[in-house]
Formats: sequence, C-alpha cells, structure tokens
Amino acid sequence: MTSLLITICIWAGSVANLPCEFVEPRKAERKILNDYINDGSANCFFRDDMGVVHMVVRKDGLGRKTWNLQIHVDDRYKENPPHKWTNVGTYMILIWDENDTLKLDSLESQRRISCLSEIMGDRLYARVAPKTRYVAWPDIPTGKVEYEKDGRPKIRSVGKKQWLGRGYHDLIIIFNHDGSIEKQIRT
Repeated sequence: MTSLLITICIWAGSVANLPCEFVEPRKAERKILNDYINDGSANCFFRDDMGVVHMVVRKDGLGRKTWNLQIHVDDRYKENPPHKWTNVGTYMILIWDENDTLKLDSLESQRRISCLSEIMGDRLYARVAPKTRYVAWPDIPTGKVEYEKDGRPKIRSVGKKQWLGRGYHDLIIIFNHDGSIEKQIRT
C-alpha cells in the first residue's frame, strides 16, 4: 500500500512538471468534440482503434475563435509538437495555438515529444519515411514488359497514388460572437 501511494505521488509530481499541459474543455466544447469523435468513429477515421484528433486554435479575419480539427493515425505531431492536450473519453486531442511552432531539434520540442509519447501510449502508428517504388515497366504500345540485355526486366520508379479529397475528417468550427457556432467541412 505504501509503495502504491509513493508511486502515485511520484507520478502526480512528474505530471505537474510536464512540458505538455492538460486542458479541461468546458461542457459545450466537450459536446462539440464528442460529436466530432463519434462521427469520425462511425466513418472509420480511427482505424483499428488508433488515432488522435489534431486541433489548431486560431482567430479568423473577423476575430472569431476557430478550431481546425483533423484525425490522424500516425505520429506526425512530432514534426511540431503541441504543448496542450485534452481527452474526451479514451480519445486524445492534441491542441496547437495559432503561433505554436518549435524547431524539431530544440530541447523543448524533444521534451514535449517525450511527454506526449508517454501519455499517448500506443494510440498512433509510427510514420515511416516515404521510399521510392519500382515496377517492371511495360512497353506502352504492346503492353509487354521490356527487358535489359542481361535478361532483367527494365524497372522505373513510380509515384504513389493520390486519393481525391482529404482523408483526415477535416472540420472547421467557428465560434461566433453571439455564442452560436458554425461548422465548415474543409475541402
């Protein structure tokens, strides 16, 4: 029992000094986030129970607060780690401010990545660097594969297929001055 209490005290003390801050959303904000997450789950954006919500908070040209929301299943947040996070149920939300930028090699950036990685656990896939793809290329008029003199097929690099649309469940929430909200799907 004593070791459990000591562990909890140590963990609580370490959380207080973390470079990533937990933000408690208000009731209305929690409902908006919960609806967004439920819609993302229903439309399979959280693949294999993996993924986090990326939220960028900024002001638009009219001075209204906006949230740009996206669902990501890989660890791309490490390119520019945020300093705020929250959760709705078991889903994690990473929060960036409009001018929240750090260089990847900075010490603070590494501290944030370490903190967020510990909190997130296994919610994200590791993002791998893209590699060049090669195929045996057919001769266009005949459709047959061309061969080198030594018998190997001629190979050429090809690009990746591009999907039409966006695959991140993009949504912009605009908080109007009168207390109403607008939702815009980013295209």
